[in-house]
Amino acid sequence: MLSRYDATAGPFLVGLCLSMILYGSLLVQGFMYYQTSKKDQAWIRWTVFYLVAMETAITGYDIHQKYVDDAHTFALASDRGMPVPDGPMTALSTMMSVNAILTVLVSTPVQLFFAWRIKILGGPKLMLAVIVFAAFGSLAGGISTGILVPRGDEAEARMAIGWRSVAASFAPSITWLVMSAIADLSITGCLVYTLTQQTKRNSFQATDDLVTKIMRFAIETGLLTTLCTLAEAVLFYVSYRTFASFYFIPDFILSKVYANSLLATLNVRAKWKDEATVAPMSFNAASNSNGSTLGTRPVTATSEKSAVKKDGTVFVLSSTAPASIESV
Repeated sequence: MLSRYDATAGPFLVGLCLSMILYGSLLVQGFMYYQTSKKDQAWIRWTVFYLVAMETAITGYDIHQKYVDDAHTFALASDRGMPVPDGPMTALSTMMSVNAILTVLVSTPVQLFFAWRIKILGGPKLMLAVIVFAAFGSLAGGISTGILVPRGDEAEARMAIGWRSVAASFAPSITWLVMSAIADLSITGCLVYTLTQQTKRNSFQATDDLVTKIMRFAIETGLLTTLCTLAEAVLFYVSYRTFASFYFIPDFILSKVYANSLLATLNVRAKWKDEATVAPMSFNAASNSNGSTLGTRPVTATSEKSAVKKDGTVFVLSSTAPASIESV
């Protein structure tokens, strides 16, 4: 049977390693973004900077916490001349508390960014309200988790009384994770619905194929964040019953999944722009005048041709196509 330390240290280490891999991916994507998206509005570029800076701070904190936890544990074992102890639940509860706050400070801006995209697209206002409400609900739940969840000896004392004494303190955690999953699912569904409406406004196969790829990308990124959030919720519930801290694995990577999904969405525009040169629509590789993500602009032409403006906007004009799609 695993000791309390082993049950915590293993998932801790696995989660940290995966987190470092995703952090490296984020740095690469951040570099690519600033190289290829110089025409984006300032607030979008600052949002990307904020996400990279936050993930740098989160990664540094996680490494520090792992070092402090290991140093404390082995020092305690050495002083007492005994094997690695089970010890109090310091890492188990403290990491959850701090990471909850740091994670929602990344996930909520990402969710609101996608809500803004849907607004520009002309998505349903009711769904927009649901997304914004769920995003702020997850923010409140994450901050409440960091404040209210018992730490260290307090968690040990409550666990000694019984599971119900501890479980009552984790309602904010479940609120955070469930509301975040609702926001992600709503974003995915709303993007797919709105893009589907776009395809109905034109009759060009090339346009439909491109929009299908955009929808597939939206589904993949949306489901990835949703599955990661739900996995943490399930493993978090199991962890406090079994002391096996497997929830550390999704907990370490959750914020980076959100940050990478946003940067991937921004960076994939270059590929979509190239594909748009053979489609009967206009496609903005950077952003249009109001910084929209996806929007419609009527295009009319008398012959099929393409033109590239200095700002990177690619227009492919068809003799019968009044519809177009732009992407940030």
